[in-house]
Amino acid sequence: MAVTNGPPPAIAGQSTLVYLSLGSGPHVGEIRFSALSAAKYLVPASSWRIVVYTDDPGSFEGLPVEVRPVDPGTAASWKEPHGYFFRSKIKLLEASLQTDATSSAIIDGDTYFRKSPDVLFRRIAPGASVLHQREGLPAPPEQAAIRHVLMHHIPIESDGRPWGLTENTTMWNAGVVGLHRSDVGLCKETLHLIDQLTARDFHQYTHAWEQLAFSMCLERHTRVSECLDVVVHYWPVEIRQPFRDRLLHVGRKRFDAAYATTLWPNRPRFSVLDQVKLHIKRAGRRMGMSWR
Repeated sequence: MAVTNGPPPAIAGQSTLVYLSLGSGPHVGEIRFSALSAAKYLVPASSWRIVVYTDDPGSFEGLPVEVRPVDPGTAASWKEPHGYFFRSKIKLLEASLQTDATSSAIIDGDTYFRKSPDVLFRRIAPGASVLHQREGLPAPPEQAAIRHVLMHHIPIESDGRPWGLTENTTMWNAGVVGLHRSDVGLCKETLHLIDQLTARDFHQYTHAWEQLAFSMCLERHTRVSECLDVVVHYWPVEIRQPFRDRLLHVGRKRFDAAYATTLWPNRPRFSVLDQVKLHIKRAGRRMGMSWR
């Protein structure tokens, strides 16, 4: 897992892997590890780069990433009008596409790359987007949240068209979200939907309304591809927490490419049984069954 220190020079029109790190905690170590797992595929002629938006630039000093500071006012504004943190992901994706990126993919921290980001970016084009994986029917908490929202409001697009939200709306995992610059307007549509769901207390049932909004918006307006073959997203707590515990013992100065290499053999991995269970669950949700 050998990578060089320091960010490569930026090239106009590059694609961008984007991470968001606000505040302190184990997510910082996760993002470092994820970024370094991508950086091992960087070469001087790479058509992509890694950018970390953060309120603590020192946490990423010396890594092969470009650091862009986020001031408290900007971080707070991204969560408005309801204070929803994951709204920041959409604002950040929008900001990246509006600056200097041909295409951008925002990556959750609890991830690592097992193939080059080149593979990911080849799936992004005008009218073609990427989400981590298609999950199928919403799980019971999301179904309950959808029922609650529909009792009070019919979600609409900015032009007034109804979204057609139902308990059978397809859910995608949003651990990775990739868009082309020409589709940047879909960020505003996603925000518009999130704000409607938040105003009707979707969050009282589940945290996954950013995921639902991305799922609906990108499926309606783009051709969506999965990327679970490229990026491992280790969200289940039983495999995430042991790795987080390891990361808690890593000091800021010690976390470099060499240390990431020593961590690589202990990266979070789904057991064969876990993979079978996930495949069965995923297949069931696609056929209309619903469970966690």
